Amino acid sequence: MPGVIDHDLVKPAGRARLGRLLQAGVEIYEYRAARFHAKTMTIDGRWSTIGGANFDNRAFALNEEVNVVVYNREVAGELERIFDAALAYSKPVTFREWRRRGLMQRLFEVLAIPFHDVLKRGPWFA
Repeated sequence: MPGVIDHDLVKPAGRARLGRLLQAGVEIYEYRAARFHAKTMTIDGRWSTIGGANFDNRAFALNEEVNVVVYNREVAGELERIFDAALAYSKPVTFREWRRRGLMQRLFEVLAIPFHDVLKRGPWFA
């Protein structure tokens, strides 16, 4: 996930619920080298998607962003290599660190709750 975000409200809205993911064993990394908007995913070394579309209500209703889907081992392999290289510029987020976040960050997370439907959640994030 991006470590640098251009909207002050988006970062706390997106991090408020990381605890459940971290406790379930999900590894989360913040990319620190630059601001980044592209989303990539590969499945089974064959199916890949890359693009700028967010999976949230705002993106589907208002934004004009697209992703491309490719079914190709070479493309999936290249995306996985790029992802692995990006980890060198990323910082792992740990559950311990997340639990120790400051009072101001927690306050911003609470203030962001009314905006979750617009900023974060889509039909997949009930």
